[in-house]
Amino acid sequence: MTNPTDHLLLKLYTNYGWGTPFEFNDISPSDIEQLVEIGLAPNTCYTPPDIHFSVDPCKHPFQDSMENWPDNLFDLLGEYQITDIRMEGKIILYEECIKAFGLLYYDALGKSSRLSRQMCISMVRDIVLWHELGHWITHWMPGSDGRRWDSKSCDYSSGSKDVHEGLAQLFTQYAIIQIEDEKERSELLLVFDWMIQHQASCYRQHHTIMSHQNFGWKACLNALLMLRILGESKEATMDYLLKNLTSS
Repeated sequence: MTNPTDHLLLKLYTNYGWGTPFEFNDISPSDIEQLVEIGLAPNTCYTPPDIHFSVDPCKHPFQDSMENWPDNLFDLLGEYQITDIRMEGKIILYEECIKAFGLLYYDALGKSSRLSRQMCISMVRDIVLWHELGHWITHWMPGSDGRRWDSKSCDYSSGSKDVHEGLAQLFTQYAIIQIEDEKERSELLLVFDWMIQHQASCYRQHHTIMSHQNFGWKACLNALLMLRILGESKEATMDYLLKNLTSS
């Protein structure tokens, strides 16, 4: 797999025309070949998402028992921080919390699967990064219409939380299933499923989307385009998203 950021963003671009190949940090030779085939050769000017790795101490010790986990785990491991809806936000990964949680996974399942501690930490970090990239994609990555979600309806409120977190988890799921190596893909799916246990329902809303009769990845992206034309955040509901799942 390439750089985790490029892996997700490049797949969305080449498969569905979201974003631009010139936004990527590091493109593998095979990906360059694919871009050349469709008439898009990357240049050397990249504008990737703004990603920060915080080394602040982890203030949220994780218990061995899942029942004692905080139900907003993804908020504690990372953050997509927006100060102005009309401007790009920044991604923050809380490295000490990611390390602590990665080691918890190692003790619970990783060790018996013969995974190293560092591998467990890296898998948790990749999943958290994809989740935060999911927020960045939802807000800032240009859609197939070339537009971003910079209207008032993008506001993260209690009413739109299911939509924002559901889409972030959906893009995380997409990133994982796009991994070609079967063993790596299976291990990441296991970690992801383990992480969302005992979490608030908003962090499992991707299951609601994926189980819908009209589900499809293109349909989800089309529904996101419809979300972006709304005027107020109170209109950005899960019901609205599901009603707009269409491949046309």
